[in-house]
Amino acid sequence: MPSAAQPPAAPGGPSDGDLNSAIGAAVRARRESAGLSMRALAAEAGVSQPFLSQLERGLVAASIATLHRLATALAVPPGALLSPGPTEVVVVRSDEGVRIPVGEEARAAVGRVVVGPDGRMSLTEYRVAPGERLDSWFETDTDITLHVISGHLEVEMPGVGDWRLGPGDTMLHSGRLRRRWRQVGSEPTHLVVVAAGPG
Repeated sequence: MPSAAQPPAAPGGPSDGDLNSAIGAAVRARRESAGLSMRALAAEAGVSQPFLSQLERGLVAASIATLHRLATALAVPPGALLSPGPTEVVVVRSDEGVRIPVGEEARAAVGRVVVGPDGRMSLTEYRVAPGERLDSWFETDTDITLHVISGHLEVEMPGVGDWRLGPGDTMLHSGRLRRRWRQVGSEPTHLVVVAAGPG
């Protein structure tokens, strides 16, 4: 079951409680709009019904992996569950953004997520230390652009291929391809991931 561990709040950003409440309200609104019961959404997203109930009430935090599974089950881009709301311009300073662990694994890396005005595009920045984990499996309805700033990253896509990316390398692919990333080497890896899809 997804962990209820709380990620650190960004300086000047929303508190964990505010963030959890906003995500929970967004998930509940999307679920009700789609006509899905809590049991049906939990089963489709691969989470337990008690966890989903707590999430919708803002009592627990979700990882990036869990948010992606919920968004896929709800047929919305992941950013829609983190969208700042109706606006045309969003400016996020370097010490701001939503910080969420990538998965439920021990020592999961924490991403800094920035979401576009309408939720159709999001950027996640990772600074991954050796030993921190990025190896959750992902499938999404959004197209992905991955850019390595420093360090090295292995990308695994079963039936498609495996790649090792280094500083300055960029990979673009359909989010529907099942994949996972692994930090490699003795130096930290700094990367950004942009996800874009239909509203």
